[in-house]
Amino acid sequence: MLRYRLILLLMLLVGLVSLAQAETAVPTETAALEATADTTLASALPSTSFGATSPLRLGSNTNQGFQRILLQFDVTQLPTNIKTVTRAYLYLYQNGHAPEFDAPMNINAHHVTSPWNEQIATWSNSSNKAGDQRGTAAFPRETGFYELDITNLAEDWRTGRLDNYGVMLLGSEDLNALRERSFGTREGSAPFRPRLFFDYIPFNDNAPPTAAVNPLPTSTFAPFTVSWSGSDVGEAGIYTYDVQVRQNSGAWTDWITQTMTTSKLFDTAVAGSVYEFRARAIDRAYNQEAYGEAEAITLYGANPAQATVNALPGVTQSVTFAVSWTKTAPAGWEITGVDVRYRFYDGVLGQWTAWADWQVNSTADNAPFTAPYGDGLYQFEARADSPPRHPR
Repeated sequence: MLRYRLILLLMLLVGLVSLAQAETAVPTETAALEATADTTLASALPSTSFGATSPLRLGSNTNQGFQRILLQFDVTQLPTNIKTVTRAYLYLYQNGHAPEFDAPMNINAHHVTSPWNEQIATWSNSSNKAGDQRGTAAFPRETGFYELDITNLAEDWRTGRLDNYGVMLLGSEDLNALRERSFGTREGSAPFRPRLFFDYIPFNDNAPPTAAVNPLPTSTFAPFTVSWSGSDVGEAGIYTYDVQVRQNSGAWTDWITQTMTTSKLFDTAVAGSVYEFRARAIDRAYNQEAYGEAEAITLYGANPAQATVNALPGVTQSVTFAVSWTKTAPAGWEITGVDVRYRFYDGVLGQWTAWADWQVNSTADNAPFTAPYGDGLYQFEARADSPPRHPR
């Protein structure tokens, strides 16, 4: 009876462990990249390029001496929703071997230390580009697909920790025991091309990010910079932004799409036009917010509302005197304030001082001015502030 209970207890424990594993299992996805460049290097033909030659060869033979393979993959083409890479591996189709009854061959993967071009890479200019060994696998002699794990190297490329100049494969390099393997190339039939596979856990994020264009000046008279920002409540983080613009309440049009930047100069404005901008964000889990209403607005090149400083006496005996201005605007336009600035003619230097702000966004139509430089010649000018909008 005791033995039965022990067995039952063990069965229950095993069941609980299996259930816990099932509940905590995280689904993975797989992405595949085809090689963007591949070639063979041959020590006996040190100046020969094999970039357009099939197949790729590794090991050694009588005619070509030692043979090495260079491969490169563009990891920027990977999905953006990768949270964690669990494994990355080369997937190669082996289509030949020598000698006939050869034992498994150890194939070592080394990171490449500098750029190369498959059309001009040769043993002389590229065999010395092999860096540290970053993976190894034993390939038997049988024809078929084989894997070589390079997870750490591929992650270094993907995260930018290491410049991606590709991978160099080295096999048996012993001219006293000639051994060789051959593989499909990227120029060959599609099913047999070299590939790099990534198994990964995607972001668990279903919430769209948010973005908005930052406020713009009420009006501007020169090309202006539009900027935007955003945030993501999920774990994926913002990947890119789209920004739209419309002119004079017309149709919205794409201005910038899929950008990782957060500002750009807008230099195609037409004088007298009102421009509105709005933005949206896309995160690395492919969540995308919908566009909202206009988030920033400005009038470019012309302001129909005006303010003019009224004439002053040619001479005044008081250090403080009144300055007034007149505001005008077309029907339906609102003037929210007036800016007034002044400058002083310096008789000693024989030149005007720089303009200085005096009244900023004033809602009045006059104000007392106290001459900061005392006696001398003062000049004033005004401008009206008006929201960039169309007449009602």
